[in-house]
Amino acid sequence: MKGINKKMVKKNANREGTIRQRKDGSWESRIQINGSRKSFYGKTREEVSEKLTKAKSSVIMGISIDTNRIKFKELAEEWYQSKEGTITDGVMNTYRHSLDHVYPKIGDKLITKIRVFDIEKMYKDLLKTKTNHGDKYISASYVSKTISTVVNQVFGYAMKHEMLFRNPTIGAKKPKVVEEETPVWSEAEIKKFMSVIKRTDHQALFGILIFAFPRINEVLSLEWDDIDLEKGVMHISKTIKKNRNNQKIIGTTKTKNSIRRVRLTPYVLNALSLLKETQHREYLNGVKPHSELVFPNAEGNWQDSNNIRRIVMKNYLIEAGLNSELHVHALRHIGISLMLQRGANPVVVAQMSGHSKVSFLFDKYSHALPNSQETVVELVADLTE
Repeated sequence: MKGINKKMVKKNANREGTIRQRKDGSWESRIQINGSRKSFYGKTREEVSEKLTKAKSSVIMGISIDTNRIKFKELAEEWYQSKEGTITDGVMNTYRHSLDHVYPKIGDKLITKIRVFDIEKMYKDLLKTKTNHGDKYISASYVSKTISTVVNQVFGYAMKHEMLFRNPTIGAKKPKVVEEETPVWSEAEIKKFMSVIKRTDHQALFGILIFAFPRINEVLSLEWDDIDLEKGVMHISKTIKKNRNNQKIIGTTKTKNSIRRVRLTPYVLNALSLLKETQHREYLNGVKPHSELVFPNAEGNWQDSNNIRRIVMKNYLIEAGLNSELHVHALRHIGISLMLQRGANPVVVAQMSGHSKVSFLFDKYSHALPNSQETVVELVADLTE
C-alpha cells in the first residue's frame, strides 16, 4: 500500500460510513460528508444499515443530507411557497392558519429531532389551545383532519426531496373525532324560530338559509340582479372568499354544481319584497347608502358571516329558547332535513343545495328519509289481497 495517503484512506472510510452498537443495545450508523457527521439510529443493525445505504445514495446523486440544522418552520415555509399558484387562495389560507397553530409547538424544533412522540404531544397541546377568535378551543376534528394533513404534507415534502428518510406523522395517534349529529329541528322549533325573526331585518336572510339551503357566503354575495321576484327564483353563481391578505373578494362557488337556480317559497319572496322596499326607503331618507347587495352591512358592503353566527343568530336562538351554539351552517342542514322529511325528491334537493352527488344526501341525511322499507311494502300490499 506504499504511496497511499492515510488521510485519503480515512476520508474514504468516512464516506463509506460506520456502524456500531450502542451501550443501550440500539444501533447507530454514521457517515461524514465535507466535515459534517450524520448519524442514523435504529433497533437493529439491518435498520441502520439500510438508512446508511440511502444516505450514501443521496451523496452519489449530489443531494445534501446535512439537514441537522433545518427547523420545522423553515421546512414548512419552503413547502408552503412550493404550493404557490397550484391551489386556491382559500386552501392557502387554510394551510397558513394551520401552520400558525403548529409553529408555537414545534416550529423551532430541528426536523431531524422530531419524533412520533413530539407529533402526538403537539396534537394534545393543540386541543388545549384557543382558536383565533378566542372563544373556543381548537376542535379534535380540525386537528385530526386539517392540521395533521398539513403537517404530514410538510414532512412528505422533506422525504420527497430526501431531506428526511422518515415521516414522524406516520403512526402518530390523532385525537379521536366524535362526529356531530346533523342538527334537526322539529316543525314546532322551526315555527318558533320563524316567529322570533318575523318582521326583523333578518327575516329574509334566515328564511333563505332554511327554505332554500344555500351556503352562508353564497347568500351574503347575492345582488338584487340575482333575485327574480316575479318568477320566484334565485340565481347562485358566486360566493364570498378571502384572499391571501385576508381581504374579502368575490369568487366562484364551491363546485360547478353549486352554480344553480333555486325556486323560492312564497314566505321568502314576501320577506325579500319587504326588504327591498325598506332598503329603498332608507336610501331615499339618507339612512343608509345605496347598495346592489341583497344583504349589505351598514356601509353597503359585504357582511361578515362570523358576525351573523356569533351575534345576530345567537341572539335570535336565545330568544327562541333554542340551542344558541348552533353554527349558521346548521340552518342549511335543518332545511334539507325538513324537505326530505316532508317527502321531497332527493335529486331535486341535491340540485337546490348544490351537492354534486345525491349519494351524499343519503349518507348525510338518512335520518330524515322516510322508512323506505315500510313504503315499499305498502306499495305492493294491494297486489296480494
